[in-house]
Amino acid sequence: MAVADAVSVCAESECGTRASVERMLAFGRELYAMSQKLQQDQYVKSMLEDAFSLLAYSNPWDSPVGWQLEPVRREAVCEALNSAILGEYQ
Repeated sequence: MAVADAVSVCAESECGTRASVERMLAFGRELYAMSQKLQQDQYVKSMLEDAFSLLAYSNPWDSPVGWQLEPVRREAVCEALNSAILGEYQ
């Protein structure tokens, strides 16, 4: 199914306007491109996998990757993420 077909299947009240869906798709493409650049570094790739794996648990604090939620780790992750984002836009 083409993107245009998927957009036309949804009613505006269910999926938003065509313009809003197109903006979401464009944003998704930007995120995907950025993630591909970031994943070239094995350390960054591992950090991304650990961070996204938190989403798989109903109680992420008690998960095998819950250590990332400790205040000290959150600060380090936030700093690394901010640096990566700022580096992308410079």
